[in-house]
Amino acid sequence: MKIAVPMMLAWYFHRHEGAIRLREFAVAALLLVVPVGLIAKQPDLGTAVLVLAAGFYVIFFAGLSWRLLAGMIV
Repeated sequence: MKIAVPMMLAWYFHRHEGAIRLREFAVAALLLVVPVGLIAKQPDLGTAVLVLAAGFYVIFFAGLSWRLLAGMIV
């Protein structure tokens, strides 16, 4: 999952490269939250944090502003 989630998010943003709107970022956040939640449900917080950080940076590099990312984290 540490490799698959960032690759999946990069693939998703590549498919929607021409018209990335807030909807695509919401779907990407959902694609990130589901595996992180399942990993965190197991008592493996370290892996969940690593997967979350990797997905977070993919979403950031796709063009989402810091303000919206901070709002999602809070």
